[in-house]
Amino acid sequence: MKFLSYLPPLKVRLSPQGRLNRLQYFASWIVLSVAALIAAMTLYQLFQPGDGVSSLAIVGFVIAVVPLSFIVFFLHAKRLHDLGLPAVIGLAVVAGPIAVSVLSLLDMIHAIPDWLLTIRDVSKELGRDIGIGFGSYLLLAPGQPGDNRYGPAPSTGRS
Repeated sequence: MKFLSYLPPLKVRLSPQGRLNRLQYFASWIVLSVAALIAAMTLYQLFQPGDGVSSLAIVGFVIAVVPLSFIVFFLHAKRLHDLGLPAVIGLAVVAGPIAVSVLSLLDMIHAIPDWLLTIRDVSKELGRDIGIGFGSYLLLAPGQPGDNRYGPAPSTGRS
């Protein structure tokens, strides 16, 4: 599968250091999306709507969201580095969905006041729009040519 040749090695993806070009970023997002879909389907099987909240569902939620959030941040950080920008911008973008996820989890166990539910719902809408814009920018903006302060230019992955 030629597509997989564009993925950086796993140990490189699990770090915020370095740079990813647009193609590596896109290929990594495809793989991450498949992993997230599998995690979501598994969690759905553990927690059917209307069945109440099981401890296993909450543990599964945390086990799925925490590592995926780190990986998303690492991808954002590397792509931002390729654009010559600091990784902290990616942290700001990832923090919103994590907060919404935590508020949703609290809602599942009925431990959240109504005013926080309103904030969560507004944050979901705003976060979606920001995420689409930010993701589009990272996917479409050309990286800095040559080396920059974050490291050497990423390889294209082509042999």
